[in-house]
Amino acid sequence: MQQLFEGWRKYTLLSEEQLLLEDRISDVKEKYPRIPKIIDYLIRRDPSANTASPQKYLAWAAKQTEAARQYRAQYTPPGTGLDIAQLESSWVPELADNIEKFHKWNQRLPKFGFSKDINSYKDYEALRDAINKVDEEATQATKRAEEKKGAFSEADILDDTDDYFIVRPLTHKASCYFGKKSHGTQAEWCITRREAGYFDDYTSEGQMFYFVFLKQVDPTNRYKKLAFVLDADSDLDSVWDAPNSSLDNEEIEEAFIQNLLHQGDDEGAWMTYLWAGGDRLADEATKEDIALYLEALERLGIEWDPVPENEQSREDEFKWRNEEIRDKAMEVQNYIMEQLRDHAYQNPAGPTEADYQKIQDEFDQSAEHSHLYFEEYETGKYYYNGGMSFEFNDMEWIDEHADNDDVIEELVREVADDHYVYVDEIEVYNEDARLDFTPDYDESGVDGFKMMADRILEYDSHWQEIYDGVIEKFKEKKLIPAPDLERERQYWPSEEEKKKQLELPLYDAGSDPIKQMADQDLRHHTSIRESKNKKDYRKIKFKISRRK
Repeated sequence: MQQLFEGWRKYTLLSEEQLLLEDRISDVKEKYPRIPKIIDYLIRRDPSANTASPQKYLAWAAKQTEAARQYRAQYTPPGTGLDIAQLESSWVPELADNIEKFHKWNQRLPKFGFSKDINSYKDYEALRDAINKVDEEATQATKRAEEKKGAFSEADILDDTDDYFIVRPLTHKASCYFGKKSHGTQAEWCITRREAGYFDDYTSEGQMFYFVFLKQVDPTNRYKKLAFVLDADSDLDSVWDAPNSSLDNEEIEEAFIQNLLHQGDDEGAWMTYLWAGGDRLADEATKEDIALYLEALERLGIEWDPVPENEQSREDEFKWRNEEIRDKAMEVQNYIMEQLRDHAYQNPAGPTEADYQKIQDEFDQSAEHSHLYFEEYETGKYYYNGGMSFEFNDMEWIDEHADNDDVIEELVREVADDHYVYVDEIEVYNEDARLDFTPDYDESGVDGFKMMADRILEYDSHWQEIYDGVIEKFKEKKLIPAPDLERERQYWPSEEEKKKQLELPLYDAGSDPIKQMADQDLRHHTSIRESKNKKDYRKIKFKISRRK
């Protein structure tokens, strides 16, 4: 019985809500009778259909549509329906799109100074401006999120504590992100410039970059972001502050001391450290400064004698405590350096084997007669060379017992040079020639490997020309049969006679006197016949004229 009652109550409530919804739609259609199809379209596009107040945007949307129709009606011929057609084509779909965004971003609108109540917008333009601003911010937020995600995927995070953050960017893109946009400070390192290629250049030489961001110093502090540069042997090469100045050991120590003393929260502890250390540029520490200094000591686990025997004992107390602070800073610095070196050793800079293999695969797809080879001989360092081969052992040598290897090497090199194919070494064995190519002086690293691959592919395109040229040399030297050359030798009794005959001018019929006389006589007789024909024609023409 209770279930039946509950079912009936839900049915009654649903019926009431449905009746209210139908009344709301009916009121809108009755108020705006000129746009019934558009109202039906707006009902179908309603983003609030599954909420407690379905079609809550309909009345406002219909009002704006009618206002737009009336405006357009002033400039369209009456009775044509063009005012409504123009709205239906693009204006109304755009309105529906922005209402959907308004519903989606309703809770975010106040953050940008806009109302969550659609009825507070006096016209569609006001709503559109609000949506455009939020949309732009949403687009930028999505872009920033994607950029951050991409940067973290192209970097190794070594450590992230309350005091510092350590990251090793693996790409130029990640270097730009962490150097420029993260942790509230923009570094001026050349490896973070988007338009420059310093990061890739230095990395290809084996240098590794580790960014250490000190969280407890002020964002404007030059030590907020530090770049540690390690060489190919995982040793520290240099350290750079955010403005891109190289730091010495004392400055590096100072950076970590400031971070330990939380200079970003208040400079009091740091100023006390300087004053107690006798820095002539430091003002005398105030009671508040000293209190912050003592808080820092407690946080660092450094003991302090609150009741010194005399003024000298007080000065010594500050001196000893400063030494302990420096020791703490050095411990942190050494721990960080240990992490950097371990990571650098396990992850050397420069191109990977996959980078070389990609170039190798592209070369293999294009080369027909040449080969390319690379091999890692030391961690992160690669050896490579290339070459091509010519097989002449199937030639019909005139002297089958002669050793032709030396002459083959000479002729192959000569013909290769003629085609601008420069060989480092040629090895001939059993009349087969192997040409070896080694890297030029500027073909180092993965970029150099690509340059060498392109150079050998250019050589590869001349393979057939070189082969044919060497065969012709074989024939000239009578190493293999050459029937064409033999017939030419029989035709010319000697090389001197051949040269003499080839230097003679070609026969010109126009310079032959007998031929000229024959041509002149032929032209004379032809002219006589033509004049006789013309004379007879004139006579005929004359007689016809007289008969008239």
